[in-house]
Amino acid sequence: MGLSNFLLQQEYGFSPFGSVVGRVIMEIAMKLLMTVVTIAIIAWILTGRLRQPPKQQPRSETWTLRVDDIPTNESRDFHSNLQTIIDRDQKLKDAVPTPVCCNSITPRDDRSSCATVSITSSLSAEELCTLLERAPSKHSYTFSCTFDGITPLYEDPSRVEVDIIVIPGLGCNAIGSWRNSKTNKIWIRDFLPQDLPNIRVLLYGYDTTLPGSHSKQSIADLGNTLMETVTAFRSKTQTLSRPIIFIGHSLGGLLIKEALLLSRKKLGESKPTISRATYGIVFFGVPNHGLRNEQLRTLVDGQPNKAFINDLLVDDDSEASGFLKRLASQFAESFKGYYRIITFYERLLSPTLERNKTGGWSRTGRRCLMVTEESATSTGIVATADEDNIPMNADHSGLVKFSSRNHGGYLVVQERLRILIEETKQQVSQRFAEAGMYVGSLSQEN
Repeated sequence: MGLSNFLLQQEYGFSPFGSVVGRVIMEIAMKLLMTVVTIAIIAWILTGRLRQPPKQQPRSETWTLRVDDIPTNESRDFHSNLQTIIDRDQKLKDAVPTPVCCNSITPRDDRSSCATVSITSSLSAEELCTLLERAPSKHSYTFSCTFDGITPLYEDPSRVEVDIIVIPGLGCNAIGSWRNSKTNKIWIRDFLPQDLPNIRVLLYGYDTTLPGSHSKQSIADLGNTLMETVTAFRSKTQTLSRPIIFIGHSLGGLLIKEALLLSRKKLGESKPTISRATYGIVFFGVPNHGLRNEQLRTLVDGQPNKAFINDLLVDDDSEASGFLKRLASQFAESFKGYYRIITFYERLLSPTLERNKTGGWSRTGRRCLMVTEESATSTGIVATADEDNIPMNADHSGLVKFSSRNHGGYLVVQERLRILIEETKQQVSQRFAEAGMYVGSLSQEN
C-alpha cells in the first residue's frame, strides 16, 4: 500500500487520501479565514465608533430672571415655593438640575414684591420663563428675562433716604449689562446694599434691539418714557420727593439727560419732579459727543431705527450729530451748577462689530475707543476746575462690570456714591424748602 501510493503520487501527482484530507484542510482553513475576517470587520466598526467624537450635550448657562407678583406676606417663603414649583414639574426638574438661587427680593409696592433669581439650565432664558409660567402651581408668579421697566433690586428695610436709579446702555439686557462674567456678580445689586445704608436701588430696562428692529423710537422718545416710568413708579410708591442719584452707562446717560430736560419742561418746577429731586449723577462712558462704532450704520441700514443710530454716532469727521449737539447745549443751559456729575471714561480699546462667517454680527472687529475722553467728560454744566473725571483701565462694556467689593474701580465708585448721597440729601432738601415743599411732606416716605 505504501509503495503503490508512493508510485501513484510520483506518476500522477496525487494521493488517493490526499483529496479527502485536502478538502477537510481547506474547509478548516476557510472557516478560520472567515472567522479572522469577521473579527477584523467587527474590530474596525468598533474602532470607528470609538473614534467618533462624543455627542455634545447641550451647554448649560446661568440665567438671571425677574419674578413679579409675589404677595408681600409670601416673601419669606418665595425661595422654597419656587423650588417646589420646579421639583413638581418633570420638564422643569430635568431642565434645572441644580437648586435655584434667590439673589434679591424687594418690595415693589405695599402689596407685592419683585425678586431676581439665578437658574442654571441648558434651556434658554425665554424657554425657562415659558415653562415656569405654565407649571401647575397655586402661586401666580410672573417670570421675565428682559427686565423691561423698573426692577427694584434693593430697599433698606430700616429706612430709605435716597433712590439710586440705574440706566444701562445700548442693546443690552438691563441686568446683564452690569454682570461680571467671571464671578456673575452684579455690583448694583450685590455690593451697593452692603456698603451704602438707607438706599433703594432701582434698575430701569428698555428695548433697543438693533438687528431686525421695527421700531422708530428716538433718543428723545426713550428719554420721555424713562421720565414717565420713573415718575409713575415713585408716585405709586408715594416717594415723589425722595432725593435721586442717577447712574447711567453709555446711551443710558443720554436718556437721563433727556429725561431731566423733559421733566423740567413738561411738569414745571412747581412740582416734585425728577429734575428737582435729582442732584447726583454718575456717568460711565456716556457719549455726549457721539459713539464711535461705524458698523452700527450697516447693521441697521434700511431699518426704521436707522435715524436713531445716526443720532447716536459721530459722523465721518468725528463730529457729533445735530441731535447730540442740541441735547448738550440745552442740558448745559438748563442745569449749569444744578447737578453734581461724576464721569468715568474708558482707557482700553473695545472690539467693534463685524460680520462673521455665518452672516451674523459679532464683536470681533477692529478695536477702538468707543467713547473718547473728550466725549465722555463734556457735560457742560460744571466749571473745568470742578470737574470730577476718572479714567478706568477697562473697555466700554467693562466700565460697569466689577468682579468683587475689593475691585479697585468699585472702591472708587462706592466712595464717590457715599459722598454724593450726603450731598444729594442736603441739596434736594434745600431746594424743596426754598420752593415751600419739604422732603417727606409730599409723600409717605419710608
